[in-house]
Amino acid sequence: MGRLFEELDYQPTPIGALSLRRRRELTLDVDVFEIKLGDEFLMSSLFMVSGDRACAPGGGGSRRR
Repeated sequence: MGRLFEELDYQPTPIGALSLRRRRELTLDVDVFEIKLGDEFLMSSLFMVSGDRACAPGGGGSRRR
């Protein structure tokens, strides 16, 4: 098994530190990629997938067409 957490990139910016990281979510057996600005999460591959599923037909979402 590889590392459970890895910082892939880090760049200081005028509005805060921007970091790209990968972590292993053991309960789901998937790698999760996250982008953070300072201490705030901007994006996560885990939430993107669950959001897509919620908006899929029969997924309980409310996406209008």
